[in-house]
Order: sequence, then C-alpha cells, then structure tokens
Amino acid sequence: MALADAGIRRLLVDSGEPRGWVSPRADLVTALLGVWFGVGLMIDAWAHTTRTELETFFTPWHAVFYSGFAVVSGWILWQVWRNVRAGRQGLAAVPTGYLAGLVAVPAFAAFGFADMMWHTILGIETSLDILFSPSHLGLIVTMLLIITTPLRSAWNAPDLGPRPTLGRLLPALIGLGFATTLVSLFLSYGDAMQYRPGRIVEAFSSVDDPGADRLALAMVVTNVVILSPVLLLARRWVLPFGSVTVMYTIVVLMPGAQTEFQNVPVLLSFVAAGLVSDLLIRRLRPSARRRGAYWAFAGLSAFATWTLYIGISSVAGGGLPAVPELWTGGAGHRRAHRAGARGAVPAERDRGGHTGHRGRRDGRRRAGMIVRALCLAAVLVVALAVPAGAHNVTAGADLRIAQTIAGAEVTVVIKGTSRVPGPLRIGVIAYQPVSGLPVGLEVRSVEDGRALTGTAQAAADPQYVQVRVERTGPHELKLSAGGEVAVVPFRVLVERGSMGDFLIYGGLFLAALLLVGGLLTGATARPGRAMALAAGAAAGVTVAAMVIVFEPQLPPPAPDGAAPAAATPAAGGRPYAQARVETVPARPGAGEEFTLRLDLIDGSTGRPVDDLTVHHEALAHVVVTSEDGRYFRHVHPLRTAPGRLEVRLRADRAGRYLAHAELEREDSGGQLVAAGFEIGSEAGSEIGGEAGSEVDSEVGSEVGDEVGGETSRADVAEAGGAVVPRLQPAAPVAGRPTTIELDVPAGVRPWLGMTGHLLVRSQDGAFLGHVHEMGTPGSRLRFTFSFPAPGRYLAWVQYATGDRIVTAPFTVDVTAAAEAGR
Repeated sequence: MALADAGIRRLLVDSGEPRGWVSPRADLVTALLGVWFGVGLMIDAWAHTTRTELETFFTPWHAVFYSGFAVVSGWILWQVWRNVRAGRQGLAAVPTGYLAGLVAVPAFAAFGFADMMWHTILGIETSLDILFSPSHLGLIVTMLLIITTPLRSAWNAPDLGPRPTLGRLLPALIGLGFATTLVSLFLSYGDAMQYRPGRIVEAFSSVDDPGADRLALAMVVTNVVILSPVLLLARRWVLPFGSVTVMYTIVVLMPGAQTEFQNVPVLLSFVAAGLVSDLLIRRLRPSARRRGAYWAFAGLSAFATWTLYIGISSVAGGGLPAVPELWTGGAGHRRAHRAGARGAVPAERDRGGHTGHRGRRDGRRRAGMIVRALCLAAVLVVALAVPAGAHNVTAGADLRIAQTIAGAEVTVVIKGTSRVPGPLRIGVIAYQPVSGLPVGLEVRSVEDGRALTGTAQAAADPQYVQVRVERTGPHELKLSAGGEVAVVPFRVLVERGSMGDFLIYGGLFLAALLLVGGLLTGATARPGRAMALAAGAAAGVTVAAMVIVFEPQLPPPAPDGAAPAAATPAAGGRPYAQARVETVPARPGAGEEFTLRLDLIDGSTGRPVDDLTVHHEALAHVVVTSEDGRYFRHVHPLRTAPGRLEVRLRADRAGRYLAHAELEREDSGGQLVAAGFEIGSEAGSEIGGEAGSEVDSEVGSEVGDEVGGETSRADVAEAGGAVVPRLQPAAPVAGRPTTIELDVPAGVRPWLGMTGHLLVRSQDGAFLGHVHEMGTPGSRLRFTFSFPAPGRYLAWVQYATGDRIVTAPFTVDVTAAAEAGR
C-alpha cells in the first residue's frame, strides 16, 4: 500500500521531463485490446436492436463490453505505472498519446455506473432513444478517447516517417476504424450501410417514395463519416496499400451487427470500395502538399464507393432502380459532398513540427467559431421542431384506413404524393393469413369524374399498385373484394411552398456558400475577406433560425387540395350524429351470415352524415359481443353509401348481442353508439327485441380518449391457453387506476398505430371502455385503466403478430372503495 501511495504521489508531481513513446508492440496491444472493447459494443448494439425483451443492465452483452473496457484500461494504466516505477513523475510518466485515454478511463467508469442506474430506474432502450441517452452519449465520447489512443501515439511517433508500412500503421488504423464505427452507431438513423439491396432499389424507383429522400440523405451522411478519417490520415502520411480496406472492413462490422448481417452484399460493396480507394492512393499519391491529387482522390473515392453501392445492390436486389436520375447522378452527388470532410483535417505542419504563420492560425480560429455557430443553429432547429399531430393527415403523409372486407381484416394504405400530376401508390396490408386475396381498386376524382383502376394483392408485406392522379382535391377509392364494395373518401394533398420555406432554405444555402468561401479565403491568408464572408454566413443562419423559431407560431398555409374553410363555423362544432342500427336480414339465425348496418343522420338537417374523419386509422370501429361475453368481434365497417356503414358477421349461437360503434365527425368530438340485437336459434326465427331501433348516441366525453383508439378484427385468433394477466393492485378498486400487464410473444407489430389494445365491458353491457398500451419495452403489454363502478367486467386484450391478430379474453372483479379500506 505504501508503494502504491508513493507511486500516486509521483504521478501528481510533475518532474518536467519530456514525455516519451511506448513501443510499436505496446501500441499494437492497445489496439487489439481496443478490438475487444469495440466488438463488445457491437454485440451490445446488436442485443439492443434485436433483443427487445431485455429488461436488465446485467446481460452477457454488457459483460463482454465492460470486460473489454477493463482490459484496455488496465493496459493503459500499466503503461503509465511502468514509467512511474522507472522514476518519472507527473505528465512525464504518461506516454505521448495516452493522456486523453488515461483521463477518459475514470470518466467512462462514472458514465458506466450512471448507465446502470439509468437502465435500472428507467428501463432498457430498444429504439432511437438508445442514441440520445445521456449516459450512452457520455460512454461513447470517453470510449472514443480510449480507443483512439494508438492513433494519437502514432501521430508524432519519432520512428514513423511519412511513408509507414502497413504493419507499423496498423494500430492507428484499427483505433481510427473502430472510432468510425462509434460515429456510425450514433448516426444510425442516417446510415446507408444498414439498407438492404431490395430496399435501395425500391427507394430509387420512385421520386415520391419518402424512402428516396432518406436514402439520399443517408448516403451523404455516410460518405462524410467514412471518408473523413481516410482524408485525415492522407494529410499525415502516404498511406500504404491496404489501409483503407482495413478501415472499411472494420467500419462495416457495426451496421452488420445492427442488421444481423442481413445486408451482406451492401457491406461487401464498402469493402470493395476500400480496395479501390487503396488503388487510387497508389496511383495518385495524395498528400497535404499535393492538393490537386488529394481532392481528386476524395472525389474519385466517393464516386467509386457509391457506384459500387448502387451497382452491387442492383445485382442483389433484382434490377436497376426505375428512376435513372437517382442512381446515375447519386454517386456524383455524393462526390460533390466530399468537401464536408475538409473541416476535420488538421493544420499542416512543417518538418519542424510548427504550424503556419499567425494569419492562417487566426483564419482557422475564426472558421472554427463559424462552424460552432452553425452547429448551434442546427441544435436549435432540432430542438424547436414542432411534432406532428396524432390524428392529422397532412400533405405528403400516408393515409391508412382499416377495413373488414371479404372476411379479412386489412389496412388500405394510400401513400402521400409530392406532386400532381404524379403517381399515387396504394397497398393493402393483411393482418390475417390470406391466400392471394385480390382487392379491386378504382380511384375517381370527385371534381372531374376521371377514374383509374387497378388490382392489389392483400399481404402482410404488400406490393404497392401505382396509378396516376391528375389533380389535387377530393377523390374516392372504391374497394371490391369477395362480393363486397366499399367507397373510401380521401383528398389528394400537395404541400404548397411558403415564404418561410424560401427564407429558411435560402438563408441556409447562402450561409453554406459563404462559409465555404470564408474557409477557402481564410486558408489563403486573407482574413479580412474571410471575416466579411463569415459575417454574411452568420446573417444567413440568423435569418433561417429566426424563421424556424417563429414560423410554427403562424398558421401554416393550407395545402393544395384541402377542403375550403367554413365561412361561419358552427358554435361548439357540429352536432353528434343520430344513429340507427339494424341487421339485414331483420331476423338472422344462428350460423347465418348477416349484415350489421349503421345509418347516420344529422339531426339538425336530416341529411346523412358523410363527414366522418379517420381516427386511429379507421372511419369507424365496431365491437360486437354476446351478452355473456363468449362471442367477440372487433371490426371496421365499410362505407357503402353516404351516411351508411355495413359489416358482414356470423354468430354461431342464439341469444342477445350488443354492438358498440365508435366514430367521430369533422369539427366534432368522439362518439360512442350502442345498440342491441338478437340472433334466433335458426334463420327466420323471432327476435326477442327490435332489430332496427333508434338509439341514443353516447358522447365521447363519457369515456374520453379511451373510445378514440378502438381497434377492430373479423377473424379472431384467440391466445392459446388460459390468459392470466397481472393486476396491480391484485384486487382492483372502483375509481382508482389499475395496471394490467400481459406477456406476449416476440414479434408483436403495431396495429392501428398501437402495439396493444385493452377493451373493457361491464357485465350488463352498459359500459364499454378502451385504452392503449403504454409503450412498455420487451415482450409484454401494460395498460392502465380505472373501472368506473364495482362489479364484474369482461376484458379483451388485442395485439397483432406477423400473421394474425390475437385476442386474449379474461374477467376482472372490481370492489368498492369502502370495501377495499376495511
């Protein structure tokens, strides 16, 4: 202990001696231990992405990751301790290049403890939130400092000349390669390496596919991420053959782990691009002094990378993309963005190790201030962005409408379009096993009557049918399947440019031009002109930032095709619809197919209500249950005429049945319609009650948003075995929140915008409530519900798997508050 205390005191007292270097072999060991560290992170990233049931910090993946940290940290500390024992003190005991890694070791440990507490208290992230967790950000920054230790050690190593061999430079290449993987991990939402070949071909086959924009942006981001380190090394050394191939091979490991290596052809295209880049380096010999060759290499390397990317993806994806402009100009466009890597290039040094004269240093300092200002503006843009509304269908957004047709539960997707005339893509997603269910499509413009037809095949992952629309405004989509016909009204909307958009994009574009000009001018020792250009860039960013901040407070312009605003809107909104519920035939028998019909009337005008708004991906949600709760159907009726909704059903047992329909008019609130009907013992038998009857409409205020998210289904697949949900408290009390939790299999997918749905009905059928899953990570669903009164309730949990919708029924006995307090 006394020896250790003496060593620590020596480390804290600087002897003033010059710092030395570790041996090349020690650097190689540091790099190889860093491989353990980096691979551990890749395994952990794979687990977070694919193992959504993770619920604890203490996992085998974290064990690999943190053991890698332990060994590489121990090795760095050992290098320092050896110098302390040799008599060096203070900074003199820390080898050159190892100081930042040494400081990062305790910082990483602190962030690791914070990460453990974060996961223990708040749970395990499994989505985009992984990349923004404060503890994860701290871990990644400190890990960057640790894992790039061999690069800093090699940067000014006395035995490393301007033309190092691949073996001598290998530790630096490994460290920088794994550092690049960390950057790509935290830019996963803009990583072109994670795309599969088929998706690349599909995205570049339509200019209206939102994926084309995302893929193009991802290609730009990825180009900067992978090319910047190569350009950094090329400024310092004449890279030996194989350097870029080694780095790119390391870089593709992270996106491969995140995608379970299901995109191997795309990953191999980057390895091939590394080999081509090595050939370019051998031919062009780029360096800091050979600027023409340097920038020629940057452009040709980017061009080769994305040419191979699109070419190999086309071969593996079954053909070239359908829009030639996107894939022929794509590689050149990414080449044009090579200058984005220039800001990462360090100041050139002369043989004596000194930077250029003060004018150039001041120019770079000013340029750095400008870059930081632009980064701050970007942060403001992200922070002040306005989220989209949950129920709004805006220009360019997809419209999803659930329908129960031909005995199947499907969701019709009308893709948003960005221009008219232009293509409109329609697909039919099946949530039940269907064997080639064809759905006839007819798109008709209400204004000019022009109609276009097509046929879509309902499938879990459907192919989209493309039709051409000639104008914006109201349209109707006619669906035909299994002898049933539905007419869905919708509007083709196209975003209308605003003055705010012009000022934002114009200001940022001008700032980018002036910033590049300022950097180039400052680099040529013209500080006065550089400052003038910098001031112009700052002004452009300021204008754009002010518009971004204040524009959300102004009403957005209505898109082309939007419904005209009412000149004098009704006070308090439109009235609730009056509903008549009946069955056709009037006396259905057990086992006989019948139609449940809802006719909606506006009581103030006597006209049919034909202004239902799509809420939770449906025009209406209907829940049909038998009185004893053994029969349950959750369906989406078809609009067969203005103000009329119909759905075909079949009940195998005689008795009384209850129907609850949830709907919502434009400029009105959620509404719940309830009615009862009876099924006779055989077709044509008498009914104990009136089949068609006027019913009072219960307003949404009685059940709140619980009504607004109803889901539906036609062919119910019940959960196997007894369903035993976990209740907290175990004995629910009326009027108090109850948490209901249910285990579900892996692979649950969203249905009607939600992961899970809980429907609750009182035993007498007088009450129906509905809530949604709370966004719980892992293979479980969690709901919170307050039962209004004591008694027995019938409950059903619904969720969708890959090929069906599952319904899990159970009952809940609720006690009164007074009884619970005894």
